[in-house]
Amino acid sequence: MVTGASGGLGQAMAARLADAGARLVLTARDPQRLERLGEALPGESLTVPADVRDPAAVSGVVAAAWNRFGVIDALVNNAGLMVGDIPLAETNAELWARILETNLSGAFYCAQAVLPEMRRRGAGTIINITSGAAVRTGFLNVPYGVSKAGLDRLTLAIAAEAHADGVHCVSLSPSVSATETVRQIYPEQNVDNWAAPPEETASAVLGLLTGGAAAYSGKVVSVREYLAADRTS
Repeated sequence: MVTGASGGLGQAMAARLADAGARLVLTARDPQRLERLGEALPGESLTVPADVRDPAAVSGVVAAAWNRFGVIDALVNNAGLMVGDIPLAETNAELWARILETNLSGAFYCAQAVLPEMRRRGAGTIINITSGAAVRTGFLNVPYGVSKAGLDRLTLAIAAEAHADGVHCVSLSPSVSATETVRQIYPEQNVDNWAAPPEETASAVLGLLTGGAAAYSGKVVSVREYLAADRTS
């Protein structure tokens, strides 16, 4: 199950996982883009439009996944809201709430919805897509960084509580990637000259989901750190 699947990192993850033979549950807010993605992918996929900020909608996605496949082996909490450099003094309450609800509460709702069955089965992996903004200032905005710091704490909690039941949870931190959103944030720059390709993150996700998650459960790992370690192992 991949959230925020209709574009950017989520779309790259969906393509990489589909090529590897995964059966996918894809969710995002834009039904048209989501449907086009599902039609373009090889293999079997289920597309369920939903807003992860709505717990009832999340429950609906999970129910649809169980009805179709009977199991959810993995969850990738990728849905997120990223806007540009906004000083704290110019951050209004609406923006603060929208970013926190999308990036942090949405991941919580999704994890809480899939965890009971994963723990009952004794297996499962949750990957939370985080950011260096969780620990560094100087780029993007305060609510974005706070949401990702909270996400890392959520990762730690899930790993600690579910470890004995065979469930692993990892925070995966991509480099700034050449996505549509990043291009909108930096319209005067040639983003492709310096940003990482989304496929880099997709490769790390695939590696974690095919056996690499146990070593990193409860931890924050950068995409490039993971891929470098994977190449030398």
